[in-house]
Amino acid sequence: MLMKKIAYILAGMAFSAWISGCGTNEIVTQDIDSAYRAALCEGYKDSLILEISLEWPVSGLPAVAMENIHKDLVSSIFGKEYTSQDIETAIGLYQQSETEDYRTNCNSFKEMIRQEGEELVEGLFTWIKTIDGEFLSPYKNMQSFQLSTYGYTGGAHGIDSEKGMTFDLSSGRLITENDLFIREYKPELSRILTAHLQESVSEDIYESLFIKAIEPNGNFVIAPEGMTYIYNRYEIGPYVSGIVRVTVPWEELEGLMR
Repeated sequence: MLMKKIAYILAGMAFSAWISGCGTNEIVTQDIDSAYRAALCEGYKDSLILEISLEWPVSGLPAVAMENIHKDLVSSIFGKEYTSQDIETAIGLYQQSETEDYRTNCNSFKEMIRQEGEELVEGLFTWIKTIDGEFLSPYKNMQSFQLSTYGYTGGAHGIDSEKGMTFDLSSGRLITENDLFIREYKPELSRILTAHLQESVSEDIYESLFIKAIEPNGNFVIAPEGMTYIYNRYEIGPYVSGIVRVTVPWEELEGLMR
């Protein structure tokens, strides 16, 4: 039992030393933009529209760190099956896969409408998907990547979402809540987040939320001004409440940080 306590203390000291270090690592990026369109079939105006805009890391960190970041970004953006691919190859393969899925689903639906004798309406089979990602300003030896996606496959509206990924700039590994906080952090962090919720949204949106006592959900980004938790549509409120972002200044988290 004593050895476990000593090991835990040493691990906490090591993490504290890492997080408090100024660090000289800095990610160098380039912009990658891809606008892709695939018609449902020849002569048909309805199409799959796929737009990708990414701030992509190209240098500045140790080789192992760069490789780790590349793999996690590709996996999160496009899927685990693309993890071993470079970004250009991953985008090309992803476009092919999305096109096949689009044509299979829409052609099946189109045939069903024809069999029922209903009129085919132009625009009914247009799908839209956008993927945007950017790095936020680093904080100490950490830096977050914010991924934003939007998808429309018919109906009244599409759906957007955001995901945060935070990296250790020395190793390139993903940082989780458990890395950042002491044990049993959730009750106090929940209290702090709940206290900042109302100031983070308009009064109308706050009243529309069906969860007002919020908890940490693992979806966060960090920046010099603090830590921001992201709650996507339907997570704590209806569609109209949008994506809710709650920022907590670092000084309020000092007692919880490792």
